[in-house]
Amino acid sequence: MNRFKTTELKLIGAFFLVAGLYGLVTFISIVFPFNGLVSLLNLIPTLFFALTLYSGYLILLKEDEKGLEYGRAVIALQIVQFHIMGIGYLFVTGGYIFVGVTNLNFGINFGLENTFVINLAEETNNFQLRINVLALAIFMYLSKVLKKIENEQEALEEIQKIRKTAHNN
Repeated sequence: MNRFKTTELKLIGAFFLVAGLYGLVTFISIVFPFNGLVSLLNLIPTLFFALTLYSGYLILLKEDEKGLEYGRAVIALQIVQFHIMGIGYLFVTGGYIFVGVTNLNFGINFGLENTFVINLAEETNNFQLRINVLALAIFMYLSKVLKKIENEQEALEEIQKIRKTAHNN
């Protein structure tokens, strides 16, 4: 199939594959040896990194549409990062380009990292609201590719209906 031959999809698949593997190895080392509640809580991000790895595998090596869907779901969780009144959320697989506000200061921040953090009831007056524009761009691109595949599938089904009708007449 030609729809998986684009350089962009190959890069996204490779990115998911490498970032997912690195995150998975990192978080598995936190989960095992099993250490009670901390290990149990780290199972969630470990599953997210495993899903990232799996989606990269499906996109890059299997050229399977499910990889696009899984990748889009995982990348959607990485678009917004915040820390407001002691409640915070951050999830990054691989790279990021954050644009946003930290304590009323606008900033752009970029780097490579695998992390998953949820802060609850941390006593702080920090305010942070940022958008990961890299994750947003990947999400939008994957959405566009999935829509194109859906449209192609609908067109093929319509052609098959026409052929079947013509064959029956």
